[in-house]
Amino acid sequence: MPEALIWYKHTWMHPLVLSEQEDFQNERSVLEEIVFARGHILMLSPKCHPELAGLGIEYTWGKAKKAFRNIVNDCVGKNLHNNIMKSVSKDFIPLERVWKFARRTRDYRRAYKDLLRPDATEEERKTSYELMIIIIF
Repeated sequence: MPEALIWYKHTWMHPLVLSEQEDFQNERSVLEEIVFARGHILMLSPKCHPELAGLGIEYTWGKAKKAFRNIVNDCVGKNLHNNIMKSVSKDFIPLERVWKFARRTRDYRRAYKDLLRPDATEEERKTSYELMIIIIF
C-alpha cells in the first residue's frame, strides 16, 4: 500500500485530491475551534516556512535552543528549569537581536509578496528574488 495515500470514506485517496475538496478547504482544526470559541484570532504561518512565522519567533527560538545546548545546559535535571530560563533571557537574546529577527521576517514577507503579486513586472520579481538571496546569506 503506497504511503502517499490516506484512507477516506472507505477508499484510498491521495492527500492532494483531498486538499482540493471544498469541505476540507473550509474545515477548521480543533485548535482553530478552541481559539475562535474564546473570541481570539488564530493566524497560522505556512507549513515549512519558519522564515515567515510571527515576528521572527522561529529565529528567536533557534537562538535560545542553541544557547541552551552549547552554553547553558549543565546536564543536571534539577537545574533544567533555571537553564531554560537563562537561555531565553536577555543575556542570550537581547532586544536588539529580536528586532533584527523581526526585520528579517518582514523582509522575507515583503519579498514573497512582491514575487507573488500578479501585476509585478519581471524586473520587480528579479529584484525580490535577489533580496531573498541576500536575506538568506
